[in-house]
Amino acid sequence: MIGQEGDVPEVFPNSAPLHAIFFLEQSKENQIIPLTAKKEIFKRLVACLIKPFETADWWEKELTLIEKIGKEVPCYQMFFDKSGKVVEQIKSL
Repeated sequence: MIGQEGDVPEVFPNSAPLHAIFFLEQSKENQIIPLTAKKEIFKRLVACLIKPFETADWWEKELTLIEKIGKEVPCYQMFFDKSGKVVEQIKSL
């Protein structure tokens, strides 16, 4: 049944906790590096924004949200190879 769940039955508008953000980069080695510089985190998050209809009000809301996320959610640079072994490193965080 399609309805409140959205257009795709497997997708629901429920919330879930955000425990971490990973900025991905394919590499020859698996490595996860914590990002601590708030300015760098902010810059990376802004680059991920989808800008459908930009207004001053929209920017203010988005920048406030990104600032809050950057302060409250741990962010990491994740380098990974195609082996899938990086999952063990993620589990250990």
